[in-house]
This record gives sequence, C-alpha cells and structure tokens, in this order.
Amino acid sequence: MKLVGFFNLCREFWGENLRLDEALIQPLTDIAEVTASILDFNNDERILERELLKKVATNEQISLTNVPVSR
Repeated sequence: MKLVGFFNLCREFWGENLRLDEALIQPLTDIAEVTASILDFNNDERILERELLKKVATNEQISLTNVPVSR
C-alpha cells in the first residue's frame, strides 16, 4: 500500500494535477486522485452546480424544473 498526500494549492499547480472537463474535475496525478475521491469532487450535486455556474457565467438560459433540491 502506497501513502499519498492531499493536493496542496500552495505547493502544487492545479493544471499539473487536475483538469476541468466540462463539469467534471479530472485528476491527473495520484495526489489529485486521492483528493478528488476523499473530497468527492464529482458527486452529482457538485457536477450540477458547476454546470449551472457555467451557464450563469455565459448567460445561458437555465431551466430549474429538473434540478434536485437537497434537504
């Protein structure tokens, strides 16, 4: 078993470890893989939130009819 630390923005560069692919955050290194898994970067709610933020940033129409609400 190999121990791997967390991604540290103060020591590592985002673009060397992670890539934003549409609304998914893709890990590129072992450190990023561990961090993405533990912090659950790509759960359904976070992906939806990124999709909505992208639409807001680009002034796209947003339909909230099928957006799940967390309780």
